[in-house]
Amino acid sequence: FLETEEQFSGTSLDADLISSIDEVFKTGQNFLTTLFKKCYASAPSKSEVDFRPIFEEFVQDLLTTLLLPHWPVSGTLLSIMCRLFLVTFTNKQAELSMRLAALEHVGNIISQSRSQMADHEARRSPPTSPTEDTSMVCRLVRSIPQEVRNKVLSSLQMKECMEIDTDTGY
Repeated sequence: FLETEEQFSGTSLDADLISSIDEVFKTGQNFLTTLFKKCYASAPSKSEVDFRPIFEEFVQDLLTTLLLPHWPVSGTLLSIMCRLFLVTFTNKQAELSMRLAALEHVGNIISQSRSQMADHEARRSPPTSPTEDTSMVCRLVRSIPQEVRNKVLSSLQMKECMEIDTDTGY
């Protein structure tokens, strides 16, 4: 893996690592964008397979594995998914079915991850502050554009995420 000590201590390793991480995000984004468009861009004809149930189960599987230590990519994919959904929702040229599906999925992801975090924190230990149990959910929604973020968070009664975002400037 690392052939020389120079590769280990040099900046080329840092640049390679950053480049690899960028490639992972681009690949995930391309995969999720293609899958989402295949599912919701138009109604399937009689000869085509409807991928919507598969996509919805995929989202549920990611939410199920979100807090499991052996599945760290779940959080990354959900974060990429939320960005994709919010870009789709704010795009006025996107089909209405895609925009509505994107909004539905974002709400589902946020609400389920919030309840999972609350359950997880309750089992682990009582939170020391009111925002501790929702910090992971807040990190997920930081990629949401500000005007949409406030509407979504207020409808889900997650004012603590809005306060965290204004404190950090995100």
